[in-house]
Amino acid sequence: MLDIFHVILILLTQYVYEAASECQLNINSENFKEGQLSSEKIGRFTSSSLPTKCQISLQGYPNEKISVKFTHFNLYVPDNKNVTKRCTEVDNLSADVRVGSRLSRIDEWCGKRTPPNLMSSSNLLQLEYNTKSSKAIRESTNDDIGFRLEYKFHTDWNMGTMKAKVDKRKECRFSFNSSEHTNGKLWSANYPGLYPRNMYCEYIFHGRNDQVVHIHFEYFDIEGFNQCDETTQSDYILFSNYQTHDRTNRRFCGKTAPKGPILSESNYFRMIFSTNDIFDATGFYAHYQFITQEKSQISRVKLTISTSCRRFSFSSFLLLFLYVILLL
Repeated sequence: MLDIFHVILILLTQYVYEAASECQLNINSENFKEGQLSSEKIGRFTSSSLPTKCQISLQGYPNEKISVKFTHFNLYVPDNKNVTKRCTEVDNLSADVRVGSRLSRIDEWCGKRTPPNLMSSSNLLQLEYNTKSSKAIRESTNDDIGFRLEYKFHTDWNMGTMKAKVDKRKECRFSFNSSEHTNGKLWSANYPGLYPRNMYCEYIFHGRNDQVVHIHFEYFDIEGFNQCDETTQSDYILFSNYQTHDRTNRRFCGKTAPKGPILSESNYFRMIFSTNDIFDATGFYAHYQFITQEKSQISRVKLTISTSCRRFSFSSFLLLFLYVILLL
């Protein structure tokens, strides 16, 4: 009987330890649309000085998204630990977003590897702060151990500075009209952070009848490989000169990035950016310009004339050479 009593006592002690070592923090957009959070504040929700696991849940209204930006990140790592590959054995922070009816893991971070800016495409983003070290050890170091972040609940994609017209009938559609701006910039949602998962965005260009659209990518990081199709579960960018899905050009992703400027065939142009519910990347940054077709044709004519001149020069040289041979 004594042995059984000891076993029960050990199990109860372990249960109490696990309950005391965990904490839950729920942040709802009903009270605050934006705010700040620190690991120090999270520590107040548990009285344990032992290693802990704390879950931070950011919950918005059904039509809201959540953005998270880290302003400081330095988690404790013992001198004998190598965190270049895995974070599971040291203090770490992980992030999950809701995709459909399930939570999908984005990544986990440790040491001084600051997480990129995060954005959800749904109304739930969850962080989990796991500490393998004791509170006393973390507080005994001279370094500023822990993290600080800023969060924000919003209904748009935080892309107001892109100077595009937002189509409220669609979840993610931006229109660029040459009557308002003849050139400008465009980028993926949350750039240069990780773009949201499971999103479908359209960038529509409307020019005058005599105009075409020129798009040049300064930065391109879209997750995917091979032909960027559904079989490879790749995110992708796709261009179309038509409002339907017919006769679209090739897809771009991964190493299959645009090698040079993209030029439309008419004054209407559509760029589609589609992401799935797995893996992430930091998106794209590009600039566009509406160009009149006359100017583009002039540039082609100049190229043709230049080529003809080179051919004429070579022919003239051959004739001159034959003439000299005949004189000799």
